[in-house]
Order: sequence, then structure tokens, then C-alpha cells
Amino acid sequence: MGEMEYTSKEVLQFIKENGILEIRLAFCDGIGTLRNISVTAEELPQIFQMGKTVNELSEQTSTAPTLHPDPATLVVLPWRPGYGQPNYGRVVQMFCNIHYPDRLESLKGSDSMDHILLVSSSLNVTALLADLLKAQGAARISSASHGGEARRLLSQLEYSLVIVNTPLEDEFGYELALFAVKNSLSSVMLLVKGETANEASGKVENSGVMVVPKPISRQMFYQALKLLQASASRIQNLKTENRKLQNKIEEIRMIDRAKCAMIQYLNMTEPQAHRYIEKQAMDLRVTKKEVARGILETYDI
Repeated sequence: MGEMEYTSKEVLQFIKENGILEIRLAFCDGIGTLRNISVTAEELPQIFQMGKTVNELSEQTSTAPTLHPDPATLVVLPWRPGYGQPNYGRVVQMFCNIHYPDRLESLKGSDSMDHILLVSSSLNVTALLADLLKAQGAARISSASHGGEARRLLSQLEYSLVIVNTPLEDEFGYELALFAVKNSLSSVMLLVKGETANEASGKVENSGVMVVPKPISRQMFYQALKLLQASASRIQNLKTENRKLQNKIEEIRMIDRAKCAMIQYLNMTEPQAHRYIEKQAMDLRVTKKEVARGILETYDI
């Protein structure tokens, strides 16, 4: 297929005309690991309309999430049987957005790619990547021409995504990619020539850097971008859940300290102290944590 974006109708037509038997739906699980499931050509029209339910991603939600394939990311998998043999077992792949009904959110609408840093010694490549990112709705894009400048920017601002186009004028780019991973919360994409991709992967992928071989088509770039975006969004969701858990633990500890204070200074029993905090929270229309904080301040604890 060419370098244009396809609609779901055009994807269905392409599959019908080219004898596609299997479609791989790629997505990231809760910890950012790339996974995929296979569906048939007959299932795809309904999946485009309703999504594909994935029970394995239910986690703490009561309703299973659904996968929604992005037709713009369609590619034929060249390593699958039938490649180069029309109408015989060809396989295509699309990346998916994940919709969580209980959370009323979608990874597609995530702002996880709101500020992007492009690092490239080639102005032409910087301009090309910026255009591709803007076409995907990137809000803010900054650029650096060498590793030293990129490190300075990373120390000053937080970026959701860092794209390093190797080689740079002052270094290859491995060190910068690892620096970005270790010193920020940024997702990192490293663009390298195809013949050095395996070597690059061995050096940086264990640290969480995504290596993308060059030359790269627009579809493949968007697939890599979508993967990073999905991974970053899911990790951000996990961090949010972790913060909520930490806040809950802090609340429980504060309430327990307030109970101990009332037991010590007011000779209350634990059940009496518990009922007092609950009643105060209800009467004052505040949280139990706020009531507990007031008790601790009263007794200067």
C-alpha cells in the first residue's frame, strides 16, 4: 500500500481485493508490553463498528475494554506466509486504540504526547518529523541539533516524547537516548539505519528505548508513535492509580494516629474514636482525613 492514510472502508476493500485471510490487531497491555490478537476478514467490519472485546485487559474495571483498529496504521507483514503471492494467506497488521468503558477514556484522546523533543543534526529530517507529528495532533514540538543542546533542554523541561535521529554531530545518539530514559519520564524513540538496528537494540532496548530502523515509511512511523503513546498512557494510568493508593494509605495512617490521640487524651475506646471521626466528617461535610488532621493539630501531634 502507498504512503497515504486509509479509511476503514478502504481497508476493507483492500482486504477483499488482495485475499487477506488474517488481520493482526496490535496493542499495549497494562505494563506497556506489545501484544496482538488475530481476527479474520469476516470479523473486521463489525470490529470497526463495535470494537473487539479483550477480557485479558479487564484488570480492575468491571467492563472489559475494547480494541478499535486505526486504519491509518495498516501494513502488510512481509515475514508472514503469502507475502509476494497474491490471494494466498497474506497477513496485515493495524495498531489499536483501547477504550475503557468504566473509565470513560480512550488512549487515542490521551494528552501523553503533548510536548515532544526532536533531536537531529539534519534540518530536513527535523522538518519532516515535525510535519508528521503535527499531522497527528502534536501540541508542542521543540528541537535540538546535537546531544549537548538536547541534554540542556531535558534538564529544563519535561517532555512526553524524545525522538533522536542518529547520528548526531557530537555523538551517535545512544548515550542521549539512555540519558533521556534515566533522567526523565519521557518515552524515547531512536531512529537508526536499518543495518545497525540490531546493534542499537542490543544497547538500548533493555532500558526502554524504542529502536526504529531507517528508512521509515509514514505508516511505520505512525505505528511506532502509536505504540509509544499507548505505552506512555497506560504507564501514566498506573502512576495515577499508584498515587491514589498512596493517598489512601496516608489517610488511613492519619486517621489511626487521630484515634490513638483520642484514646490517649480522651480515654475513648477505638470503636468510639472511629464513630466520632465518621460522625464529624458527616456533620461537617468534610473528609475523615480532614477531621483527623484537625484532631492531631488540637493535640499538637
